[in-house]
Amino acid sequence: MTPVNGAPDLEAIDGHQPYVPDSARMPEFTWQAVIVGALLGIVFGASSLYLVLKVGITVSASIPVAVLSITLFRAFSRVLGTRKTTILENNIVQTTGSAGESIAFGVGVTMPALLLIGFEIDLMRVMVVSILGGVLGILMMIPLRRAFIVNMHGKPGEPGKLLYPEGTACAQVLISGEKGGTSGLTVLVGFGIAFLHKFLTDGMNVLRGTVTAPLGFFSKAAAVSGEMASELLGVGYIIGLRISAVMMAGAVLGWLVLAPTLFLTAEAAGGTLKEVYGNIRFIGAGCVAAAGIISMCRTMPMIVRSFSSGLSTLRGAMGGGDASAGPRRTEDDLPPKFLFVGCFVLLLLLTLFLQNEVGIVGGLLGSALVLVFGFLFVTVSSRLTGEIGSSSNPISGMTVATLLLTCLIFLALGRLSPTDAVLALSIGGVVCIAASNGGTTSQDLKTGFLLGGTPRLQQWAIIVGALTSALVIGLTLLLFNSAGTIYTQRNLPTENVKDELSELSALPTQQHDGETFHVWMPQAQKGKKYLVDTEGRVVYRVDPTITGGLKQRDEIVTDDLPAVTLKKEELQNVRGLKETMTLRQDGKLIVYLLWKNAKPKEGEESKVDKKKAKPVYRDDAPEGEYLVNEKGAVVYRVTGTEVKMKFEAPKTQVMGIIINGLLDRNLNWSLVLIGAFIAVTLELCGVSSLAFAVGVYVPMKYSMPIFLGGLVRWAVDAYAMRQARAAALGEDTSAEGRARAEVAAIAKTESSPGVLLSSGLIAGGSLAGVMLAFFEFSPALKEAIDFGKEMKAAALGSPYLLDVLAVVVFLAMIGFLALVGMGLLFRAPPEEDGPRDGA
Repeated sequence: MTPVNGAPDLEAIDGHQPYVPDSARMPEFTWQAVIVGALLGIVFGASSLYLVLKVGITVSASIPVAVLSITLFRAFSRVLGTRKTTILENNIVQTTGSAGESIAFGVGVTMPALLLIGFEIDLMRVMVVSILGGVLGILMMIPLRRAFIVNMHGKPGEPGKLLYPEGTACAQVLISGEKGGTSGLTVLVGFGIAFLHKFLTDGMNVLRGTVTAPLGFFSKAAAVSGEMASELLGVGYIIGLRISAVMMAGAVLGWLVLAPTLFLTAEAAGGTLKEVYGNIRFIGAGCVAAAGIISMCRTMPMIVRSFSSGLSTLRGAMGGGDASAGPRRTEDDLPPKFLFVGCFVLLLLLTLFLQNEVGIVGGLLGSALVLVFGFLFVTVSSRLTGEIGSSSNPISGMTVATLLLTCLIFLALGRLSPTDAVLALSIGGVVCIAASNGGTTSQDLKTGFLLGGTPRLQQWAIIVGALTSALVIGLTLLLFNSAGTIYTQRNLPTENVKDELSELSALPTQQHDGETFHVWMPQAQKGKKYLVDTEGRVVYRVDPTITGGLKQRDEIVTDDLPAVTLKKEELQNVRGLKETMTLRQDGKLIVYLLWKNAKPKEGEESKVDKKKAKPVYRDDAPEGEYLVNEKGAVVYRVTGTEVKMKFEAPKTQVMGIIINGLLDRNLNWSLVLIGAFIAVTLELCGVSSLAFAVGVYVPMKYSMPIFLGGLVRWAVDAYAMRQARAAALGEDTSAEGRARAEVAAIAKTESSPGVLLSSGLIAGGSLAGVMLAFFEFSPALKEAIDFGKEMKAAALGSPYLLDVLAVVVFLAMIGFLALVGMGLLFRAPPEEDGPRDGA
């Protein structure tokens, strides 16, 4: 790495010469750099939150933020005639902006689990957990900087050294920008393509969002499906073939092996596909939990070394040093007193926040567990980021381990109340965010170490980024959860909760359709929320956007009713299916039977089990849903509008299963252990099971585009790596030269046009989804841009034509990504000869 000038400096004594020497003085922590970084952090934070709620994974935002910083400030300089931004200012931008992604991951994984344990998503709790977790992760990592980044800096291939691959690649991007290379145009093009594609798919319904090919010849429970999601294609390209292929293998096992196998047993016992998919969720949860624990056990020697190293560093910091000389600029950290006082104040605030619900003892217990698990996993996360990068850092495994240990401690102490479940989740949330942001902080500080940045200013920058992102991320989460909320009258409980009204009156009320209702969240039905009127009658069930199961808002109409009355046997079957809808009429609640008139699919079993009710089909009535009275007469027709803003939140579901199962002592151990032993099997075969477990858990439609993106990355890298290695190797064929060439090749591919385009695809597709969330609040606007009916009419009623159109457009996007990745389109701009002074 060539420095800005060739003058010798103090760093050469330590064997490391940063790009900007210690003696150099240039603008670094400027207001424009911090503001732009904070804004980019908020944007990529919202994008990452959308992604983690959808499929449970995110990717590092440092490189795209760095590229956008270079491009934006370069454009400002040309248009406004302002001075050129220094490389250290651009480093502050990427440091500030990187916090948004790590906080979004922690919030998205943990906080929606409140819905699954019987509570609301509380904005204050989300903000407290986000702020405390984000800042704690930074403060706990700073004392480790010298041990992990300075002392363990070395040459590629040298044992016992931490390379921080993404931090190194980010430094290369910033140096390239300083020399005149690196353009954000590729990111912006990817953003525009993905935004348009998402809008056409989920907004205008011109293209199908999901294409499914049922495998009826094999099993009714088997199907191959793929979501035409540009953001998931970008994720697959960035994480590469290895991880995406392992994830796809998990999807094959879960949805083409386990689902058909379980359905064979369930069908014989009169079970349904819904029950089968629910069982797979438990198996997937066991697989994810076991994979997280195994990853922790595998790195246990590293954990012990890292933890002892961290304690040694802390002792050294407490002991002080030669304060008279003062620290060099490139070794100037925030003072130890600030770190210790900051951690103490944050833990005190956490105790005060928690004690309102669980008492002072519970608050102190929660803060103590956060201190122990937080420092442990921040240390582990910082070191793992140095070895395998932040995108592959198993933060979810650390969170699972935290929740398991916390719940086991609570079991031993007899703390099994609902508020203790919230306490356990809050502990897990703070630790998850701290570990995630600790890894991000270490990566940013490595970038600054290579560039010659001032650590203290970088640490202030990422604290600012964490605070701004934390303040916004809670509002974004609540927006997501309200956008696709459905108030349904289907299958409501008939019990009257009048006796509980005194307790319900003490809780916040909720407005819906101009009326005020009490909120009832029975602990016996974890995750269910109902609206109750002043007489104690259940009027609505509230199905949330996150972890919700319904995808249609119902509308009751009286036009075009078929003149049909069900026969006695048909009525008995409809009644036996126990599908109802409760309507309020003249102040009374009337329960109607819900009749779903649908023609049986070809190949379905025609033989009737007389012991169980069966669906009823009448060819003298159009297919659809109807409400019938006790005499079997059709009195209403049910129509509805599809709600696409729904999130599976797969890793959140795992957190809810762990907390509810352990503290309620009703975990389905058989299914969970099946998943756990699947993870053990994979590990014995030498395959990392965490990505595989995610594939088992999430629907195949999400794994498919990620796998396709990984395939494109494999093809592009096979083409590009040969050239990059040859260019970097030159005439040096020694072991050190080959290792250096390999790292240079990796850094080249990690900042290639294909990666930048994929970053744009992720941001564009995700932020289009965020924008479409607002459309859910305006049904008129949503309907005005919906061309779904027109597309069906143009396809002459054939869904296959629409499927083909969606696949063709998606294949065109894949081809474009491949061409950009190989450098045949949007070539990286050439770098100027020689570095600039950056002043």
